[in-house]
Amino acid sequence: MQRELYTPASGPPQGVAPSREIYAAMGADNIYAMCADFYTELERSAIRPLFPADMPAASRKTAEFLMGIIGGPPIYAQKYGPPRMRARHLKFAIDEPARQVSGWVAL
Repeated sequence: MQRELYTPASGPPQGVAPSREIYAAMGADNIYAMCADFYTELERSAIRPLFPADMPAASRKTAEFLMGIIGGPPIYAQKYGPPRMRARHLKFAIDEPARQVSGWVAL
């Protein structure tokens, strides 16, 4: 069953882009480490089933995406093409309990 999603006439909502200076301050190694720590927490969470079996690979992919939007090299786009984050995540139904867990993990 396909979910019906509302999309405004102007397209999906856009957020404010993060500062491109973050990459200069952190560097690639710290971004990879930050994402590895985050995915370690995700592995212990109730939303673990939403993620791929290979969490270290998923962590690296997320780090590569983040680097591209915070001023680093466009590794994600080079490997996987345009992010299309909305399209890539449509298959996941996030209910209120999952949203609460993801908010906790992100802290």
